[in-house]
Amino acid sequence: MPCGVISPRATARSNNTPNGGFDSTLEELYFAVAAAAIRRGYHCLTFAGPGQGDALREQGLPFRPDWERVVTPMVDYALTRPEVDAARVALMGWSYGGYFAPRAAAFEPRIAALIAWDGLYDLLEPGLATVPPEARSEMARALAANPHALDAPLREMMRADLGIRWALTNGMYTFGVGSPGEYVAKLRDYNLQGVAEHITCPTLVCEAEQDHFFRGQPEQLFAALTCPKTFMRFTTEEGAEEHCHAGAHALFHERAFRLARRSVRMNRPPVIACRRYVGAEAVSRPSARAVSRSATPDTSTTVTSAAAITAGAVLPSASSTPTFAPRTRPAPRRSRRA
Repeated sequence: MPCGVISPRATARSNNTPNGGFDSTLEELYFAVAAAAIRRGYHCLTFAGPGQGDALREQGLPFRPDWERVVTPMVDYALTRPEVDAARVALMGWSYGGYFAPRAAAFEPRIAALIAWDGLYDLLEPGLATVPPEARSEMARALAANPHALDAPLREMMRADLGIRWALTNGMYTFGVGSPGEYVAKLRDYNLQGVAEHITCPTLVCEAEQDHFFRGQPEQLFAALTCPKTFMRFTTEEGAEEHCHAGAHALFHERAFRLARRSVRMNRPPVIACRRYVGAEAVSRPSARAVSRSATPDTSTTVTSAAAITAGAVLPSASSTPTFAPRTRPAPRRSRRA
């Protein structure tokens, strides 16, 4: 898989493995969060998995629901690097990655901390929510029996709405199918029912108040988690209400990394500690469910969101340790008058 590594000048030990989403590329992740992570001293490892960037366009790999088979090789590689602390590897999922990263963390015990930016529980449900309630059962039967029966009405919707046309066209491409009905049917395999409960690492679930794609999904993921967890809502008043807080990434960075600094000094508690953030407010409370941690080693963890990019890079060898230092801006020249 295409991969990039970027490190700060300081000898930090925390490593962040970010996971993009529905239309992600390596390049965009740098501007979204990597630069902010590097300024705070984190090593970053980013990758394009199946359905994303070069892995899709050059290798022809479509999305797959068992994302742990994608993340585990990345963790294997990260732990070969001398600058990485094996007890402080965090995984971040952006947009569609809000499903992929939690799915991987449920089956990859070496993930010490998880951030869902924003949380996703069921990829099919937001689409079904746009269908009139009386037609949902009929649509579900059609998906199970013959997904192509939905092609005609879905193509009609594509002709009428540019946003729907893009979503279904990109879905067919990234999921490797030939019709919109097949794409929608594929989404049935992408949910965290019976999976989220297996996540054990501290988890941050973010929500955008006016998310037009996945409204309500972060709450479902948060409710299903039985691990130490934090819910962080970004609001309209803050200018951070859009999908994944578009236009307010600096606010997201500040809050997420502040929580990371606290979490790196936090051992896993014997009961599940829950926090709900609403805007700048945080309310701490213990959950009703206590989970024994006697069989789980007590390790320091880092909850953070970070990503990195070396455009067009391939997976570096374990022996190489590239460091990308920020450029220093030269002093401005004084103009001379004749």
